[in-house]
Amino acid sequence: MPQAPALESEPDPTVIESAKTLQLPTDYSRCGLSDKARKLAKLILQDDEQQRNLVNCNPLLAQLATNQAKALADAGKVSHFVGGSPNQRLLKAGFPLTEMDQARDNSVEAILGGESSADEVWLRFQMSYNHKIHLLGEHEYYLKQTEFAVGHYYKWHSPHIDYWVVYFAEADHTANNEQ
Repeated sequence: MPQAPALESEPDPTVIESAKTLQLPTDYSRCGLSDKARKLAKLILQDDEQQRNLVNCNPLLAQLATNQAKALADAGKVSHFVGGSPNQRLLKAGFPLTEMDQARDNSVEAILGGESSADEVWLRFQMSYNHKIHLLGEHEYYLKQTEFAVGHYYKWHSPHIDYWVVYFAEADHTANNEQ
């Protein structure tokens, strides 16, 4: 479960709503590598409660999410720490996390196992307070996370059969300029 700073005050929903002009992807193929992953991506981004104004479906994150879903299936676990911490896995794969996120274990990943349909997964994520605020950007910290992807992996001979990984991350756009 992502770790967010504590809420200092509740956001004013009228301000967020009036400023909201959501730019959804027209092509969800970059959001996930399978039909199931793309369906969950669509459900998350098209939810009426989505607070982010702009989301970029990131092909690197789509590959990493799929790889992590497979790693979970192979391990037979639903754990953020299969293969190391989520933030460190993204860094090692070349995703430029912000300096603040580089110091955290997990501020980017939501995972679930055992549900076969994207609709069921989205319902389960919404029932979890921490996952909901992360995936819908209901906290200013998460609102900055606009790089997005979903991974899904199916493995019949594993405890949970279906494994899902969702990434929302903030990219450090200055990382390439400093080199």
